[in-house]
Amino acid sequence: MPAHRIRHQYIYTIITIGVLAVLYEIAVRTLRAITQHQPFFEPVIYGATGVVLLVAFAPLRTIIRQYTRRLILRVSIPADHIEEKLVNIFAQYTDKNELVQHVRALLMSSMGFSDVVVYLRSEAKQFESVLDNETSHGKALRSFLLKDQDAWHVLTRVELMHRPELHDYVLKKNIHTVVPLAVNATLVGWIECRGGRMRLVKDTVDTLEHVRTLLSVTFHRVMLDVKFAIRIEQLVALNRISQTMNSSLNVKETLESVMDSIIQLLHVDRALMYLMNPDGKTFAPRIGRGMSEHIRLDFTVDISKSIFSHVVKYRQPMVVLDAEHDPRVNKMYAGFVQTKSFVIVPMVSKEKVIGVIGVDNLHSGKAVSEINLELLVTLANDAAIALTNSRLYEEVHNFNTILQERIDEATKHLRALLEMKSHFLSVASHQLRTPTTVIKGMLSMVEEDPKLSEEKLREFVHHAYVSSGRLERIVNELLSATELEDPQIRVNLEKIDIVDLIRGIIAHLEPLATQRKNTLTLNTEVEELMTMTDKYKLFEALSNLVDNAIRYTKNGTITVSLVARAEHYTISVTDTGMGVTREEREKIFDKFQRGQEGIEMDPNGTGLGLYIVKRTLEVLHGSIDVQSAGRGKGATFSVTLPK
Repeated sequence: MPAHRIRHQYIYTIITIGVLAVLYEIAVRTLRAITQHQPFFEPVIYGATGVVLLVAFAPLRTIIRQYTRRLILRVSIPADHIEEKLVNIFAQYTDKNELVQHVRALLMSSMGFSDVVVYLRSEAKQFESVLDNETSHGKALRSFLLKDQDAWHVLTRVELMHRPELHDYVLKKNIHTVVPLAVNATLVGWIECRGGRMRLVKDTVDTLEHVRTLLSVTFHRVMLDVKFAIRIEQLVALNRISQTMNSSLNVKETLESVMDSIIQLLHVDRALMYLMNPDGKTFAPRIGRGMSEHIRLDFTVDISKSIFSHVVKYRQPMVVLDAEHDPRVNKMYAGFVQTKSFVIVPMVSKEKVIGVIGVDNLHSGKAVSEINLELLVTLANDAAIALTNSRLYEEVHNFNTILQERIDEATKHLRALLEMKSHFLSVASHQLRTPTTVIKGMLSMVEEDPKLSEEKLREFVHHAYVSSGRLERIVNELLSATELEDPQIRVNLEKIDIVDLIRGIIAHLEPLATQRKNTLTLNTEVEELMTMTDKYKLFEALSNLVDNAIRYTKNGTITVSLVARAEHYTISVTDTGMGVTREEREKIFDKFQRGQEGIEMDPNGTGLGLYIVKRTLEVLHGSIDVQSAGRGKGATFSVTLPK
């Protein structure tokens, strides 16, 4: 009980005891006079009178309290005295709640109200009672005051009851007067004076009107201070988020900071961040605050089937006051998070919505219409910037990683090329030196001895001729390998007969096969196969393949087979020569790759033949494969080309 009420109780009790003492004395004297002061009646008179007055104490005290209050209130209330007390209160207290509490106490004690409720304009431009949060109760009165500035004076119960829209509210709250609070033609709040059994006299109304301006200005200043403090808190939080964004590349840390600030600054119960999935058609919840443990965040939201479609399309915040009856709301998605009313704002980055933040007051039941949308949009955009920056950093980091990998790969490839070049020069110099030395030696002997016999001369010329052929072959292979390295190599397509081409290759290489005592045959299912290809390149590739089979086969058989299919044809060269091991199969088509047995069988080879074959077939959009049962068991090279 307030101190002033306790003091009043003491006063009423003392007055009642005094009145009872007077009545007791009067009653005793009267009864003694009636009984003619006979001693026999003395105890009865004193006892009976005391009992009667004791029983009458409580009702008498109530009567005295009522008439005393009426007497006090009908005496002119000193407005200057009330104003002085208000000034002292305003000077002593700066906290909004403490200020309202002491103003209430002053008005209740000075004017006999049983309750005083102060409504003030909040940061969200709504009106709510300061101490008991009666936001919904004052809506009718708020609408009336906002609509009619002429009503901004002290309103008595009689005036209020003449308004049909206020009639029920006035009766329900037992309102006797309303004091509107206005500054610069703006309603900042009002004071409802409730209760009391007395009828307000004109002096009371005049006193309230006298202090109304003081109350308006003071409460407005307090609300500005509160607003300023809130704004400072917001700026501090935004600065903290900015520092987090600048100092940390951890996007999760930044987004967590944003979500914490939303709860702290907006004073909402729950907040949930949805981010757009890579498909651009769905959102998924990522970070929540205030969510119950039983709510699972493992669902996705189809944008086209939810209210998110409006947010993505218009990039504007949306307020939903009744999720159950709002046709824009998907009831299934709302049920996942058990929301009844909410606010959603887009996370916009570079004119594109990359996420959505939703907030509500499920636990407290406060109206979501009071939420500061401007601040929520600012925080959502901060989150969008942080997310975009993080993704850009990740993209740059990934690009640098890929670039470094490519540089390493290119460096490795360059080193391999340098090694290959060195090896190429070594092989080329060695291979070129051998036939050149033979030719030079034969010609030198002919020049030094003019008396050589015809037989010796023929022998020397033959050796020089064979070496020149070997030299020509080496040069051609080196030139072909170099030409095939060019990515812009030209292909001259013409219509040719593949069967005729193969027969020409066999005729060209049959002397070499005979020389090595090999049998060279053709096995074909068709007599003619017309196709578009580069005749010269295909002739060179197949010649190298057959030549390779002849050189690595002695006293054996080489069979060239042709099989035609609907969309391609296959040319197979099968020999009974030295064969290919499993290890050799993996690198047999690389440059300068020759096994030891191959070197022994053909010491004059360059190791470029099969490389030229494979690279040429790749240029012609074909492929080559090798099958062999192992060393000494022959091999089959199969070439597949499109028709």
